[in-house]
Amino acid sequence: MIYPRSINSIGSLTVHVFCITGFLLMSILLYEPKLLVELLHSGEGVARVSNIYAFNIAIVCAICLGTMLLGRLLFLFSKKWLTFTVPYYAIWCVGEVLVMSAFVALYFTLIGGMQQPYFNYLGQCFRSLITILVYPYVIIAQIYYASDLPKQFIHDEGMRLKFYDNRHLLKFSTTASSILYIQANENYLNICYVENDKVKEYELRNSMKSVEGLCQKAGFVRAHRSYIVNPSQVKMVAKADMGRYVAKFSVPDSPEIPVSKRNYESLVALL
Repeated sequence: MIYPRSINSIGSLTVHVFCITGFLLMSILLYEPKLLVELLHSGEGVARVSNIYAFNIAIVCAICLGTMLLGRLLFLFSKKWLTFTVPYYAIWCVGEVLVMSAFVALYFTLIGGMQQPYFNYLGQCFRSLITILVYPYVIIAQIYYASDLPKQFIHDEGMRLKFYDNRHLLKFSTTASSILYIQANENYLNICYVENDKVKEYELRNSMKSVEGLCQKAGFVRAHRSYIVNPSQVKMVAKADMGRYVAKFSVPDSPEIPVSKRNYESLVALL
């Protein structure tokens, strides 16, 4: 299963950085988790700080904020070369908490005057942080997953879609249920549709971005970077040569279109 794509955005980065750090701060102040509170008293009688507990809270939250910011920036840029599934994304999140724990443990080791070995602090920090932060991680992921759920299929089979060219002139109109797919081809769109049981194409001078909103309302989804497909017309998604995937339509003599690995799971889930 592919993780929610909308989670890999600047908006999601901001949400993770501030919500997870804020949740950690509120948990410490309101619930005072026992294991973490014990750690936050590290340095008492050693460090020359008037209120070591409050000082440690500030440092831990600063480490959380910095770790989340760097981790999410790396995650944001990783989409260029990595395709994440839900298990891989879960591993990434656990890795963020582990890195955060490593820095927090290093801080407590130093502020506590080396009273305990570093790895003792690391184990305590990881158990404390993963217990607290699992909640905001799961809640945020569920929110983004829900926002990525495809729109409901077309209820009105006679719903008409109107396509305009790049000069905003109406050029083509047909029922949504008759469309097989829309292909982006440089500065043009090839709209493949069925009329009188025959597969036809209409070439429209416009960009894919200009019709995405219209296609989403009709229940169409991305199959590939260059293709938007009508799932109700897809008969099956099959594996082709070289590890590729193709979508086959229920209409006889209709062409096959490529399906990217990124969009494979979400399209198959609709069939």
